[in-house]
Amino acid sequence: MNLKWKNEATLRDLAEQAVHAKPLGLDSGASRESLLHDLLVQDAELRMQNEALSDAQEELHRLHHRYKDLFENAPIGYLVADATMRISAANERAALALGENKGAIIGERVSRFVLPDEAIPLERYRREVAKSDVPLAGEFTFVTSTGQRRELRMESVCTNRETSEWRIAVTDVTSYNAMLRKLDHDERLGAFERHASGIAHDLNNLLYSILGHADLALSCINPAASAYAPIVRLRQVVKRCTDATEQLSSFTRAEESQPPIVDLNSVLTKMGSVLVSLLGDEVELELETTAVDAAVRLDPDHVEQILLTSVRNSRQAMPHGGKYRIETAAVELNVPTESHGSAARRFVRWSMSDTGVGMNESTRRRAFEPFFTTKPPGIGTGLGLAMVKAAVERAGGFAVLESELGRGTRLVLYLPRATGTSTFPPPSDPAREEGTFARVMIVKEDASCLEIADRLRCRGCDVSWSGSGSAALDMLREQGDGLNVLLIDKSLPEVVVGELIRTAEALSPGIEIIISPIPSPPDGHAESADAEHERALAETVKLVLSAVVRTSTQ
Repeated sequence: MNLKWKNEATLRDLAEQAVHAKPLGLDSGASRESLLHDLLVQDAELRMQNEALSDAQEELHRLHHRYKDLFENAPIGYLVADATMRISAANERAALALGENKGAIIGERVSRFVLPDEAIPLERYRREVAKSDVPLAGEFTFVTSTGQRRELRMESVCTNRETSEWRIAVTDVTSYNAMLRKLDHDERLGAFERHASGIAHDLNNLLYSILGHADLALSCINPAASAYAPIVRLRQVVKRCTDATEQLSSFTRAEESQPPIVDLNSVLTKMGSVLVSLLGDEVELELETTAVDAAVRLDPDHVEQILLTSVRNSRQAMPHGGKYRIETAAVELNVPTESHGSAARRFVRWSMSDTGVGMNESTRRRAFEPFFTTKPPGIGTGLGLAMVKAAVERAGGFAVLESELGRGTRLVLYLPRATGTSTFPPPSDPAREEGTFARVMIVKEDASCLEIADRLRCRGCDVSWSGSGSAALDMLREQGDGLNVLLIDKSLPEVVVGELIRTAEALSPGIEIIISPIPSPPDGHAESADAEHERALAETVKLVLSAVVRTSTQ
């Protein structure tokens, strides 16, 4: 404010001059008392105006502090920039998002902090903001002074058309975008699992069909024929294919039946000769199974899959040879409980280590991720270690991967020690084992079981068939002594089934009795129906042969 007076004397002189000049419009005959009254009134008005001005100044000061507090302590970042994107004002939140001190970003251009590849898109975004009457949003990747990348969302509006000043609200969306990407990845993985499960199921149907026809071919060919051995090898290859598809199916299934208890030491020892051939002459195998009690509840197929995955990865990591070591040990670990405490639990520690090239820390952290692989396209699927981790966690354990560049890799699996007697899977072809022979009776009202009978005869079983309950009772009374397995179709009446069971157990105390649906040939000729029938036949034959093995070991 430009004042015309410097002190009270000057103000008094100006007031007297104004009075002599009759600024108040007084008549010449006005009395001194009237003039004094007017002066007092104006003085009162002036005091009131001064008080109002003082209140306005205080309110302005309070609003200024409130604005400053809102700007500085806002939960999101605020920037003010000119037409050249030079920052003229910023709050602490914006500086924190950019990874700098507030004083260090004032006067700098916004483009200085973005990823170089996004400088041009940022300039296009600024021009759009300058032309728009509404706020515009955009996301850009910023790089802090420490090299950390942050994804920031900018919502900007132009506040001055003449100077092209624009104001920006900044929000760090790095974690949010990472969560969205993970959700999208999980959804894709779920879709892939469902697709893979369907493919595995269809492929299994075809493979079981091949197995069934191979069994029929073996039953029709003399073992001395030249084609007999290739068909046996073909059957073995197809069986391994079915095992692989079953492993893929178990990986994609959310739930599965409880696996058997196996002796891990025994399974690993039996696979020693196979591992030697897989590792080659340049890799030395060390096997140390020192666990006193290595009973774990894990499917033997999963044990084989885990071991083969580890061997394959280690062999590729040791192109010039090295050492591959397998160890088992019994350990006790403290694990968290539901009561937020911890309790000691017994585990079998199964470790597989190599002296290969190893891996860096970033690769090690992602090694268990599905579809993550460092191998060239067409060589690795990235599912090996993911399936290992899934199998171990289903068994109630956990997996740890230790690795360092130039110092090899160590895969450590902790499996809960199981209680009970260890069980082992029956031989894949028990009837071809030396000395294996069994008598089997099938009870079914139609002749659709003859195909199963033919397949069992190919495995060395003496098979008889009865088409009714009464005929089966007569056969049991005549031939029941020494019968190993009685297969009864589930469709028979319960009274007949009960009489058959009582008669069979009385004549052969060690007999195995199986009550199961015996598959009949499909009505149509659809490929899927044929495949399902072949699979059902193979499962029934496998069920009978497993019973044969149990009776032979009693």
